[in-house]
Amino acid sequence: MAVFLGGALAALGYRLVDLQVARHGEFEALAQQNTVRTIERKPMRGQILDMHGTPLAYSQPAKVICADPTLLGPYRKEVAHALAPLLQTGEASLADRLIPRLVEENGKTNVSKYVLLQRKVPLETWEKIRQTMAGLSFGVDESKLKSTNRTFYTNLRTKAIFTEEDRIRNYPGQRLAAHVLGFVGNDDDETGLAGIECSFNSKLEGFAGWRKTELDKHQRELVAYRDQDVAPRDGDD
Repeated sequence: MAVFLGGALAALGYRLVDLQVARHGEFEALAQQNTVRTIERKPMRGQILDMHGTPLAYSQPAKVICADPTLLGPYRKEVAHALAPLLQTGEASLADRLIPRLVEENGKTNVSKYVLLQRKVPLETWEKIRQTMAGLSFGVDESKLKSTNRTFYTNLRTKAIFTEEDRIRNYPGQRLAAHVLGFVGNDDDETGLAGIECSFNSKLEGFAGWRKTELDKHQRELVAYRDQDVAPRDGDD
């Protein structure tokens, strides 16, 4: 018995040393990949005004609509049917984009939990999408389900479709002085591509901020572990 207990304790001690000393750096790096995030905080692009201070070009907050296909289960077609009119896209193509797919991440093959559905979505449209997802019915009496199954439907309605921050560039005068004002690209940083938007891009675009923090397994921020929080500086008018 003494030999058996001594051998078991020795094996346990070896394993602890292996995990906490020999391979400490490896597992620490893996843990940080899972929890530590650097979140970009985008600035608001400056306005272009006429001599009376009337805006000729300005930006307003918007959303990037994203999806986690792993949370949809067998209901991707129902979700596509509900969201296609709001996103003004084809129902069949949207359902195809919601199919779970394998991706390579850090040398490992995983099921993708991120699909970009549409950029430059107004806040009002996102609110309609959120309400539509919250009101989805799947013909199941969820009150009679086990807690794990109820959690699946809750996550489907509240987490399967999510957003990231975005901006929409507006030109109230439509084509008024269009060749002078120019335009910005459709990418996520609103880079000026012509006219004043391009010539004064370095003044208008501002400076991005960032937040380095940790997330829990539900992707919620652990504010107590926030390491850096640098506010963005909006662009000049």
